[in-house]
Amino acid sequence: MTTDGRPARGVTCQVLEYEANPMGPAREPAGRSESVTSSGGVCLSSKIAAGPYTLRLKVQGKRTFVDRSVTVVNGQETAANVPLSTIRVAGTVELPAAEEGATRVFVTGGGCPLASFDVQPSGEELSLRCPEVPASLALQFEDKQGQPVAGRSVFARKDGMIIPNEVLIRHLGRFNLAAASDGGGRLFLVGLAPGSYDFFLVEATFPELVAQGSQQGFLTAATLSPFSTTELQVTLETGP
Repeated sequence: MTTDGRPARGVTCQVLEYEANPMGPAREPAGRSESVTSSGGVCLSSKIAAGPYTLRLKVQGKRTFVDRSVTVVNGQETAANVPLSTIRVAGTVELPAAEEGATRVFVTGGGCPLASFDVQPSGEELSLRCPEVPASLALQFEDKQGQPVAGRSVFARKDGMIIPNEVLIRHLGRFNLAAASDGGGRLFLVGLAPGSYDFFLVEATFPELVAQGSQQGFLTAATLSPFSTTELQVTLETGP
């Protein structure tokens, strides 16, 4: 793990396993391993079974954390490189340019609702302004029998830009919110920029397909108003 390009020492690394479809209230994830990064920014987990996990990183003395999805392959050593950058609201930041076309930048932080920008290569300084006010969405996932569906995640499309689930995970982590529906089928997406969104089910499609115009995995569309929470119910096909 690195922070601003330097090895991050003393960061707690937890390997967590969430129950895919819990019944009743959402349970805390099961901790499968916990370690601390060395002076070289490396943490090693204990031996764990193959499968999908959440890697949670906590910096000492800070309340926030970063979650990263990892999949452990049977018989192989799985490595995850997690570079983090500190970007402050005021000041100048240099970002690496995309190999082709614009560089997509996602911005979030204290007093800054989640927003995205496509930055074209240029030698000149560019100012990115956060939306002035936030908006929020509360999704209620249910099956055809009206029962809550837990463990469902989404990604979004706004003004043609895809907001990946990984970005939502980091953003919601600032509020200590999970990026998947809880045991009551509720998913809270807070601190978003106002505007019109399309939401897609992570388990049903890929961002690359949606970016090409596919509607596979489409859940719902919503227009989020400033300083308000839009509530929507989504019925899912959960049977075989």
